[in-house]
Amino acid sequence: MENTVMTNGTSMVEVAHNGEVVNEFNPALSGAAPAAVPATVAETVDGVDYIVDLTSRQTSYCSMQPKDDTDRAILFNAMNNPAKRLGDCINEAIRAKHIFVEVVTCEKKDAEGKPTGIKDRCPRIVIIDDHGVGYACVSIGVYSAIKKLFQVYGEPSTWTAPIPLKIKQVTKGERKMLTLDILPMK
Repeated sequence: MENTVMTNGTSMVEVAHNGEVVNEFNPALSGAAPAAVPATVAETVDGVDYIVDLTSRQTSYCSMQPKDDTDRAILFNAMNNPAKRLGDCINEAIRAKHIFVEVVTCEKKDAEGKPTGIKDRCPRIVIIDDHGVGYACVSIGVYSAIKKLFQVYGEPSTWTAPIPLKIKQVTKGERKMLTLDILPMK
């Protein structure tokens, strides 16, 4: 059974495609899959499987590969509690060194800005500058600009220097949207 999550006592374990039990949190539980324990899908809460979500490495993108504890602290703080909001930095320039993107659930709003009760999945982007400062936003416009940035300049791991970006806000009808411009390299 491929990637089937099952309950084995009080521990959650994952059965890999070759029948071996893989449990990175408790290696003592790893080994041959027990035949007597039926494989079942883990319980979900409001449609979210928290164990899979917690252990999945596929729900986010991060260009930063920390080399030491200082880098790990910079990355964690940028991911968890970025120092700045991108929307507060309109018309300012930042020198992007790393990008972190995760998918978050947002509630749609009506034309008056009131919640509709409809949930939508949106990209949350954190741009980490060359000083380790994180700039966060939830923005399709910035996500689209980041995709184009990657198409033209490659992913951050290939950059020879930080990319100077200008944060912009554009208006489309009644809506305002954040986006990015590339500034000349110095």
